[in-house]
Amino acid sequence: LAGTSTALGGVTFTVEVTTGDGQTTNAAVTVTTYDPVLIVTAALPDGAVGTRYSTSLAATGGDGAFGWSLLAGPLPTGLTLDPSGLLSGTPTATATAAPLTFQTVTGDGQTASVNLAITIRPALSISTTVLPEAEVGQLYSATLSATGGDGTFSWSLLSGSLPTPLSLSTSGLIGGTPSAAEAVLFTAQVQT
Repeated sequence: LAGTSTALGGVTFTVEVTTGDGQTTNAAVTVTTYDPVLIVTAALPDGAVGTRYSTSLAATGGDGAFGWSLLAGPLPTGLTLDPSGLLSGTPTATATAAPLTFQTVTGDGQTASVNLAITIRPALSISTTVLPEAEVGQLYSATLSATGGDGTFSWSLLSGSLPTPLSLSTSGLIGGTPSAAEAVLFTAQVQT
């Protein structure tokens, strides 16, 4: 039974076999045609050392039952691939994984593969521990600093408040001219 199917769905027909001595038997056979399998995941998100990583590989077509495996690797240390396509774990080291080859096999026997890369960046941390003191009526300027991540930082005030009327920009610059003497406690947050 061979050929190229031009329509989706199942077809049931009866086949019969006859032996040389004249014996005959038959059976109903169903052939089901599915869409070709196609991997739709085009890129994998970056991860960071010490931060939980979780993403799923996705595909369409076939009978919808996808089993995933890694054909060429290795995965960054701390990550694993589940047969369901879940790529997860907590990275333990920085890495720029050369293209990894992932494969999926459907229940109807179709296969597809894709090359994807994963970058694991250093853990994000704030390196500023102390700020210079400000003087009433004098222009104040200090910049918060951080390391890790992808190197693009966005700062915000998580809790507390700055001395009036100082402000914190998303670039990490604290600036303004204090109008009164006060001691404040605040928490700044950085995201990449």
